[in-house]
Amino acid sequence: MKNKKVALYYFTGTGNTLLIVKKMAEIFSSLGVEIDTHNLVNTDPQDISKDSTIGLAFPVACFSTYPLVWDFIEGMPDGQGTEIFMVDTFGSFSGVVTSQIRNLLVKKNYQPIGAKEIKMPNNISNKSLYEQKNQQIISSGLQKAKYYTHDLVYGITKWKPILLFPSIFNKLNLRKRAWDILAKKWKLTVDNIKCIRCGYCYKLCPTGNVEMEEYPEFLDKCQFCMRCISFCPTQAIRFNNRDDFYPYQAQEAEEVMK
Repeated sequence: MKNKKVALYYFTGTGNTLLIVKKMAEIFSSLGVEIDTHNLVNTDPQDISKDSTIGLAFPVACFSTYPLVWDFIEGMPDGQGTEIFMVDTFGSFSGVVTSQIRNLLVKKNYQPIGAKEIKMPNNISNKSLYEQKNQQIISSGLQKAKYYTHDLVYGITKWKPILLFPSIFNKLNLRKRAWDILAKKWKLTVDNIKCIRCGYCYKLCPTGNVEMEEYPEFLDKCQFCMRCISFCPTQAIRFNNRDDFYPYQAQEAEEVMK
């Protein structure tokens, strides 16, 4: 990494990615690199730092990432050779998102210098959570983030393209098709008996999908980041009318909203 100044733009659902971002920021600082972190939900992509190495951090979703992350990347200005790296977090399988995003950034004239995928606890499950196992996964993920940051600073990372699979994924248009399918099949509902009308789901939603009437009402802009379900203090939000999903939180709600 040539630049000793980093601007890291991130999106986090229930906090896994934010844990990684915080660890990387800690290590960058310890190595003498100036680091600024920005929640991309609150950032105009045209305003990204032009005098820093750019970092992107986000969760994997549907073998890709959330449409709001894609919108941010697609809205970024011409890179003019700016160095850029990425890190994603995933629960089970990541697909080929690293190559998909690399291809887009190269077209925008950025210089990809590193990509890392880090396994973290799954945030959508109808199985009871095993805290000890999750803590082991988190500990391993933070170690990988530490080593990755060191490698970035000392210039020994790579961001290689995967030549075959991204073209297949692009032809199938899975990125858009997956979200269309989810929007039709996955529905959020509120248990009015449990709901205390605190407005947390409204405040947490990154897409403005929640309207507060007498009780929360969900629109058609959900990207299934799982914030509303996981951070609901009374577990009043149901997923496909099921109440057997176990909420997972890697950070406090206030932290993911910053």
